[in-house]
Amino acid sequence: MLWIIFTILIAIAVAASALVGGVVKRLSDRDKVRAKTAPEVSVEEDDYLSARRKSDLDRLEDLANDKNLIAKVVGFGGPITLAILWVIVTFVFSFHQVPAGHVGVVYEFGGIVAQTGDGPQWVAPWREVTNATVQVRSFAFTNNPNEVAKDVTVLGSGLDSFSIETQDVFINARLDIQVSPRDVQILYRTVGSDYVNQLIPQRVSQAFKDVTVQYRTVDIAPARDEIKAEVEERLDAELDQFSIDVVALLIENISFSEAFQQSIDSKQIATQEAARAEELITKAENEALAVIAEAEGVAGALVAEAEGKAEANRLITESINPLLIQWEAVQKLADDITIALLPSGEGIIIDPTTLLNPQE
Repeated sequence: MLWIIFTILIAIAVAASALVGGVVKRLSDRDKVRAKTAPEVSVEEDDYLSARRKSDLDRLEDLANDKNLIAKVVGFGGPITLAILWVIVTFVFSFHQVPAGHVGVVYEFGGIVAQTGDGPQWVAPWREVTNATVQVRSFAFTNNPNEVAKDVTVLGSGLDSFSIETQDVFINARLDIQVSPRDVQILYRTVGSDYVNQLIPQRVSQAFKDVTVQYRTVDIAPARDEIKAEVEERLDAELDQFSIDVVALLIENISFSEAFQQSIDSKQIATQEAARAEELITKAENEALAVIAEAEGVAGALVAEAEGKAEANRLITESINPLLIQWEAVQKLADDITIALLPSGEGIIIDPTTLLNPQE
C-alpha cells in the first residue's frame, strides 16, 4: 500500500515537473522571439539610447537562456531523478529478509495470496510480507507467572478441573506447540495471526476437564502420567486440523481444595504413624525371635552336653573290669606307704573294691 501511494506521488511529481518545464520552455522561447524581433538601433539615436537598448536586448536574451536552462532541468532532469528515486524505493519495497525459523505470509490488498521460506525474498512491491514463526513455542497455564522461564509465554492462569466426585482439581501445565511450515498461510487464512489465543486456551481447559472427571480424586495425582498422555493425545488430534503439532505437554503441579488437601494430609499422617507402629511391632517380633533362638541354642547346647556326658559314662561303665579297678586303686595309694593293714581272712592281694568303696 505504501509503495502504491509513493508511486502515485512520483507520477504526480513527474507530471508536474514536465508541466512546469514546458511552461518555462515556452516563456524562454517567447523571450527569444522578442529579442529577435526588437527594432534595430538607428543612426539617429545617440550613444546613450543605443547602449541602453542594447543592454535590454542582452538581458532579454540572458533571461531567455536562463528560462531554457530551467525548463531543461525541471522538465527533463526532474522526471529522470524521480524515476531513479522510484526504482530505488521499489527495490527496497520488493526486498524482504525472513528470519530463520519463520515463513513469510504474503498479503495482496489485504488478502493472503502466498507464503515464502526464510532468507532473502523478492516480492512484488505492492505486496506485503508478514513473518510468521514456525519454531516451537511454549505456553504456560499457571497461578505463579513469576516462576515461568523467560522463553515461555503465560497464556492463562491455572486450569480449573474436577474429579469424578466433583472435587475441585487445580492444574499448572505447560504446552509446547509448533506450526507446520507448509500450511502457515492456510492457518492464517482460516483462523488469523492470533491463532494461539483463538485455539489453545479453551481446548486445553476442556481437555483436562474431560480427562480428570474419569478419575477419583485420590487417584488423580498417582495417575499424573496417564492423564498427561490422554490430554496430549486429545489436543494433538484437535489441533492437527489447523496444522498445529503438539510437541509436549507437561503437568507441573496438581493441587486440590484446601479442605480436601487437609484430609489428604491427615490421612498421610495417620498412614505414617501406622507405618511407624508396624515398624515397632516388627522390631519387637524380631527381638523376641532372637531371644527364642538364643534360648533354643542354649537348650540345644545343654542337651548336647548332657547327651555327651551320658555317652561318656556309658563308655566308661562298659570299660570297667576287676583288673582295671585294682590298677586304679593301687595308683591312688600314696607313694610313701610302707605298711598296709589287711583285713583278717584276706589274702595278700587286696580287693580294690574295699578301698574304693570304704565302709561308713
